[in-house]
Amino acid sequence: MLFEKILQVAVAFNYKNCPYQLDHLDGHATCLLSEVVKPLQWITEQLMKQVIIVRDVAIELNRNKSGWEIICRDYKLVSKNIILAHGAEENIISPTSTSTSISISSKALPSLNMTTALNPELLAKTVSSEDIIAVYGAPHSAVLIVKNLLDLDCSVINLYRHPLKYAIYQQDHIIYDNTGLKALAAQYAKQHMDTQLHPKLTRCYLESDQAKNLLSTANKTVYAIGFHANYSLTIEGVDIKNYDVHTGI
Repeated sequence: MLFEKILQVAVAFNYKNCPYQLDHLDGHATCLLSEVVKPLQWITEQLMKQVIIVRDVAIELNRNKSGWEIICRDYKLVSKNIILAHGAEENIISPTSTSTSISISSKALPSLNMTTALNPELLAKTVSSEDIIAVYGAPHSAVLIVKNLLDLDCSVINLYRHPLKYAIYQQDHIIYDNTGLKALAAQYAKQHMDTQLHPKLTRCYLESDQAKNLLSTANKTVYAIGFHANYSLTIEGVDIKNYDVHTGI
């Protein structure tokens, strides 16, 4: 399994002593990302015991002779090198957007964020079987959100721009490795979203005339159309919106 190979490769991780081993999983199959959360948390805690740590919110980065000055809420730090891992925010479509037929909706619908929609327990507290929910998108996250909503007996309208795409496994590579559906998402899509639709699911091309009528029946929405980088951090002399996607520079 790829996860175990990564965890075992670094001696500093001390994975052999981790109480949360992954050897119970099928090494030739995919698994949920949640399986690796506890091992990663344990490893992080072990590494934190070996270094001086500071937890704060970075607001601004400035270059200086020593490297970088990091302005935080409670501290001012200096570091020779930095690693930017400042997260992402989910994309949404404005109800008044003119770039897509989403603007045909005459009402602004309450929106569920993806964190809630991807968590069945949180979602169950937010929706009911009487809801008709429009889900925008057709990638992995959208399929899982559709599944979660249908499992809660909601009616779902799935609006998409591109047809469902599945990862195709070859001997030495995977076609559509980054964009194709895999594992649970692929299995569910084939059974309930592709050739035969779930009875409480309607799928519609986003730019079609039918989308207007369907949207008029919805009372909530979820945007599962990807993410964009979090640009809240200011870096002196650096435009973090423009960088080489291959090198990160």
